[in-house]
Amino acid sequence: MDIAIEATPDAQLDIYLDKASGHMVQGRGSGKMLMHLTPRGTFTLDGSYELSSGNYMFVYRELIKRTFTLVPGGKITFDGDPANPMIDFSAVYKNHHQTVLVPFYGKRKMGARRSK
Repeated sequence: MDIAIEATPDAQLDIYLDKASGHMVQGRGSGKMLMHLTPRGTFTLDGSYELSSGNYMFVYRELIKRTFTLVPGGKITFDGDPANPMIDFSAVYKNHHQTVLVPFYGKRKMGARRSK
């Protein structure tokens, strides 16, 4: 079965990079995707989602927790495995003294942890 998905900014997209710590991207945007369901219950997801607003919650162990504001125009691309999207966005961290622009892009399994 194939399901065409047209996402609008009315819906919020949450992608956990590490669910245990809360390291995640939370945003709104739009995009077109196609989900394919097999009779065995597995599915694939293809398409892209362009971010228009949202936050990037950066968490490093228990030491650092920062919320960055997404810069409009970032993209999340799905190419089959829905747990392994290509994520490409920029975010801004504002504090009282300076503003820092941080680009983020890469491919990583959601919920995966890096070895220490």
